[in-house]
Amino acid sequence: MKIYPKMKDSGVEWIGEIPEHWDITKIKFTSYVKGRIGWQGLRSDEFTDKGPLLVTGTDFENGKINWNTCHHVDQWRYDQDPHIQLREKDILITKDGTIGKVAKVEQIPAPTTLNTGVMVIRPLKDTYLSEFIFWMLQSSIFLEFINWIKTGSTIHHLYQESFNNFQFVLPKTLEEQKQIANFLDKKTTKIDSDIQKNQRLVELLKEKRQSTINQTVTKGLDPTVPMKDSCVDWIGEIPKGWNEKRLKFSIFLRSDKSRDSNSRPYIGLENITSKNGKLIDVNNEMNESDSKLFEEKDVLLGKLRPYLAKVWNAEFAGRCSSEFLVFKGIDYESKFLSLLLLSDGTIKNIDASTYGAKMPRAEWSFIGNMVLPVPPKEEQNEIARFLEKETSKIDSLISKTESQIEKIQEFRQALITSAVTGKIDVREAIA
Repeated sequence: MKIYPKMKDSGVEWIGEIPEHWDITKIKFTSYVKGRIGWQGLRSDEFTDKGPLLVTGTDFENGKINWNTCHHVDQWRYDQDPHIQLREKDILITKDGTIGKVAKVEQIPAPTTLNTGVMVIRPLKDTYLSEFIFWMLQSSIFLEFINWIKTGSTIHHLYQESFNNFQFVLPKTLEEQKQIANFLDKKTTKIDSDIQKNQRLVELLKEKRQSTINQTVTKGLDPTVPMKDSCVDWIGEIPKGWNEKRLKFSIFLRSDKSRDSNSRPYIGLENITSKNGKLIDVNNEMNESDSKLFEEKDVLLGKLRPYLAKVWNAEFAGRCSSEFLVFKGIDYESKFLSLLLLSDGTIKNIDASTYGAKMPRAEWSFIGNMVLPVPPKEEQNEIARFLEKETSKIDSLISKTESQIEKIQEFRQALITSAVTGKIDVREAIA
């Protein structure tokens, strides 16, 4: 990639050198920035079935607005503030929640306004093209600015005053800005396609992992053995030599509480990865008054948001969150039991029983009464060894693909930043 022939010091440490004919400026000198006044924010009970559209941060999707997810509001709410009535090519940025998300406004299907968590940005006169500032706000320069704002604060908010002081690099001519924007449109389209293909591959590999577990823990390893009806719809047929039992008769439910908070390592729901039973980390300093004790080879099952499938075959003794159920196998070997609990059928069945909208939980009274297959222990061990081998292969492929996605995303970010800060000269690259 070419570089500009003449560079100069920008005077801003984190930007460095810029092309000689470019300038450093601030949002407040170049931009119209408006947001809805806080007390005028709309509540969910004000949403209607028709009328003008309302954009919130949840409607941002891959740098665009998903008009299909926008709510409708009454006309007077749209008329209330003309400053935030959207136009084609406006740039939107979130100022609450996940701050700094950016989207461009294209093909507005109806009159549209903003809720309180979003600001609109427009160029003053002909200072810049919206297409250029869209990419500038996705550069590392802006991400570092957002991270600086977050430093030392537990409540993240992008104040308009702070945003107005964001310094950025600006080519003097609109033509050069357009060339940079066109270059990034073209290059990132190809990059994003590669990312999506790899993300789809990860999804397919995860589906294959789950289907392999589901098939093996309910049907066994030998497809030629005689089968029988399990009398459980979601399980179907199981090998004739297997039993079916309610879970509460096949395990021992531990309920011992930890009295010495620092005697054992602590495992919380956040320490177990979803759907693959991997341990992320151990917290030795967590002090939860009602934490439970568990022993090596126990199986931990998260009862909060069970759809997350937080299951772990304990590799050591410790204590855990009260949001876990702790099982010691009687008719089950621990590795097989953890795989059985991780199967889609088991998780979906448990999840269907939950109560509570925001924090759904499953009850032991339901889980304990689930009828599950119980193979002979020798066969359980064979299944566990087989699945450990097979899932390890799949996990390795997932890890490699996710690593590739991360590298592509890093390249994408570096390319955007290099182009909008003048580290590379792309003026002839789109010719």
